[in-house]
Amino acid sequence: MRTILPPFKDVNTDVLRLVIAVCLSGGTGFWGLIILFSDYTYADWVYFTYIFAMHFLPSIVVGVLVPARWYVSVLTTWGALLLGGLFLVGYLRYLFGDPNAQPCGRCTILVLLPVIAALLGGYAGSKLGSKRVRHSAT
Repeated sequence: MRTILPPFKDVNTDVLRLVIAVCLSGGTGFWGLIILFSDYTYADWVYFTYIFAMHFLPSIVVGVLVPARWYVSVLTTWGALLLGGLFLVGYLRYLFGDPNAQPCGRCTILVLLPVIAALLGGYAGSKLGSKRVRHSAT
């Protein structure tokens, strides 16, 4: 089976692909966490487009590297999911009557947008990766 990775004699390419996918997911998640805490306005469509593209493109790479496990691309959104957990705690405080807590409807968009982008990118990458494998095997 041909692969996009260079040939290594002592390294299992499946393990190497998974390590690259996890490192890419870690870096993208960290950058996503930084961007979600940045000083942009919530209504700015350029900000939403940037968040979508920033999670979509690395998720395509993860999907190509690990096409059988394309849903692993959700790991690229760990920063947004961590922030979403904080929003959930604040919302639960609001539900239980804390007068200082406020619900954040736009925050839900900021959490769901990267997850949707990662799932779409991972699925698209898996289709690209599986076509590449089938094409090169013939």
